[in-house]
Amino acid sequence: MIGNTFGPMSRGNSDDEMFGKLYDYNVIKRLLPYIWRYKIYSLIGSVCTLVSAGLAVLIPYFIKIGIDDYIINDQISSSEQQSGLLFVSFLFILTMFVAWVTNLIGQIFLARVGQYVLRDIRIDMFSHLQKLNLNYFQETKSGSIMSRLMGDTNQMQESFSIVVMTLADILSLVGICTTLLLMNLKIGAFSLSVVPLLLLAVLVWQPRAKLAFINVRIAISQVYSSFSENLNGMKEVQNFNRETSNYNTFKIETDKHLNSALKAQKLSSALLPPVDILTSAAIIIAAFVASSMIKDSTTEIGVIIASVLYIQRLFDPIRNLMMQYTQIQRSMASGSRLFEFLDISPQLKSTSINNVKNIIKGKIEFKNFHFSYSNNIEVLNNINMTIKEGSTVAFIGDTGAGKSTLASLITGLYPPKDKGELLLDDKSIKNYSRSDIGSQISMVLQDPFLFQGTIKENLKFNQGSATDDQIIEACKSIGIHEYILSLENGYNTSVSERGVNMSQGQRQLMGFARALIKNPKILILDEATSNIDSISEQKIQDALKILFKNRTSIVIAHRLSTIKMSDNIFVVKGGKITENGSHKNLMELKSDYYEFTVSSTNDDNKLKK
Repeated sequence: MIGNTFGPMSRGNSDDEMFGKLYDYNVIKRLLPYIWRYKIYSLIGSVCTLVSAGLAVLIPYFIKIGIDDYIINDQISSSEQQSGLLFVSFLFILTMFVAWVTNLIGQIFLARVGQYVLRDIRIDMFSHLQKLNLNYFQETKSGSIMSRLMGDTNQMQESFSIVVMTLADILSLVGICTTLLLMNLKIGAFSLSVVPLLLLAVLVWQPRAKLAFINVRIAISQVYSSFSENLNGMKEVQNFNRETSNYNTFKIETDKHLNSALKAQKLSSALLPPVDILTSAAIIIAAFVASSMIKDSTTEIGVIIASVLYIQRLFDPIRNLMMQYTQIQRSMASGSRLFEFLDISPQLKSTSINNVKNIIKGKIEFKNFHFSYSNNIEVLNNINMTIKEGSTVAFIGDTGAGKSTLASLITGLYPPKDKGELLLDDKSIKNYSRSDIGSQISMVLQDPFLFQGTIKENLKFNQGSATDDQIIEACKSIGIHEYILSLENGYNTSVSERGVNMSQGQRQLMGFARALIKNPKILILDEATSNIDSISEQKIQDALKILFKNRTSIVIAHRLSTIKMSDNIFVVKGGKITENGSHKNLMELKSDYYEFTVSSTNDDNKLKK
């Protein structure tokens, strides 16, 4: 189904709707090695945060000591009161200062660990991404991949600091409750009696808040999807005058996100009044209990004041824990998705192409070969084919017949997994590493992808040893040298993303030049001459003669002029090789190739008219 730009997108069971467990052992187990790389920072950050939380618990107790032991203590002299108060004040200020410093250090180091872990996970994901075969990319939306690479890693970034902050809040909570009860059991017990009411409020609030946060995540995902789709399809949008319609669609999605965000914010704010009310209720209860105890002289003023301060502090960690509960769930869900991605078995064991161990001469052979994609629908059936070293062959056939699949198998982009054998120089392709294949086999596609950078950088394309003279000579051979020189900065001209500032024909010529600079043992042209205009065709035919020289060449094309240059032609129909031979022999058969040739000739004549 087409997405938001051209119609509503079905949400389905999106990953955005997932919330993880509060504690997922597998996620923690996989995350720990990343954290362990920065164990010193992690230890400093954790210890400082916990120390800060512990020291913060002591502050009201110092006030209790100052009041009960010195201010209202008539049994000591005035000088002792002053010196005692100065000492307690010093401890109070020192504790506050140390708590502030340790909290600052803890936050800095935990943030540093989070950033380092974020970087490492993204690097590992990117590296892993490049080792996956094309099946994965054909079956997975690019938006989903970007969501994992960016969104889920961002969510995971704060997971370690959230866990530490949660431990600090738990420590504060335990410390406050314990101190309250130790100072005066009766006041402490009555004050804490309101906590179950708060927990009840949380049980009512949490499911609604969880649903609201999920809706915000889904809504923002739809906004991104609509924006991205509109951006990528801008040419079609403007061509079909869809601007107003797409604007209205995008506005609807942003309004949905606005309403979801406002509802989530309302629910987040709704938790504050119960906390404030229960805090006030606990203080009032403590005041009533304390007033009767003061009459009976069974408690001290300092205990009452410290108890009130502790009650005010009691609900802060509880409120934090409520918010962190949802954050931890989201982090666990993100971690689960990230490590699920990293667990996908990589088909390319190495992405390096600079360590060639097996020299490829160029002989290719398919023996009783079958192939299907992950949907188990067979696209190649009992392929038997031999391509001699140094020869030029052509694959022809209808769209979807299996021509490009054959070519992609030779380049190792799809691993053989069904019946039969694929041999390079009489050895199974499985015996060749990514370095062997990547450096000695080259494919030029119908629309070569150009990366942001200069023309020279795109021509070199990982061929760092290529000299300027080699690049210029290759471009002259292909017939693109004059065009490059006509640009303002020549070979140093910047190329826009995907090469949109060049025509499709120019991009194809760049692809030819890039292949010639690489100087592969096996060259594959996948519809690479389809967008060359008739004026440039003769130039291309001359360039192809140079490209095909001293290497095995495979051409997937519809242009008869290119096909006729081949030593052998394979007709692919319905995933099978139905004919093979030279142009002359196949024309004499008057079968599939003959029909294809007649049809192509008629189409060319119509175009000329």
